[in-house]
Amino acid sequence: MKKTIATVIIASAVSFNASAALVEQDLFVSGDNLLTLDTDTGLRWMDLSLTFFNDDGTGLSYDVISQRLMDTEDYLYGFRYATAYEVEQLYTNAGLEIRDYYDNTGNDDEAMNLINLMSFTQNNSTSYHAFGITGTECVEYGVDCNSGTDLVLSGFGINGSSMTFANPAFGSVPSSHASNIYGHYLVEVQAVPIPAAVWLFGSGLLALAGISRRKTS
Repeated sequence: MKKTIATVIIASAVSFNASAALVEQDLFVSGDNLLTLDTDTGLRWMDLSLTFFNDDGTGLSYDVISQRLMDTEDYLYGFRYATAYEVEQLYTNAGLEIRDYYDNTGNDDEAMNLINLMSFTQNNSTSYHAFGITGTECVEYGVDCNSGTDLVLSGFGINGSSMTFANPAFGSVPSSHASNIYGHYLVEVQAVPIPAAVWLFGSGLLALAGISRRKTS
């Protein structure tokens, strides 16, 4: 009986994960689509355009963004830096193959879809790149860096026709460095609702357990 119950629970979990998707959500007003919910991880990703650069065109550093994350009056409040591991999961869930070079057999459709969801930080007539700082120190992720406190810079993109890359460890960046060619990967945790079928299944188990106890007594 216990094995059967466990099998059903696992099957439910697997079927739910199999339907995981990246879904546009709103941040400020209806229809702004400035958030992307990964239904597999429950993380809501902020659009890179919001942490790309200042109004004067200068870049934003990790140190500056970190201060804003603690400011209750700032729209970044409530978010945190994504880890390089979470970025890797995002790329994978978007259907991208993890690789650090342009590949002419690449996932151009998947890359462009994620670009449309998250925005790009660098582009020309045929290329779209999305670079962002993570909250993971490069030594922790195994990335070569100049300092033990440098942070992992992740990136994915498409260059021309069917030339893509997706690398959670594209490079490293000092926390004080700012550039107008990358943003910051920020996430907010959203509880992933349990499907109604699972709740009904759980209620049925509780009812069976109650009947079993009464018969035993």
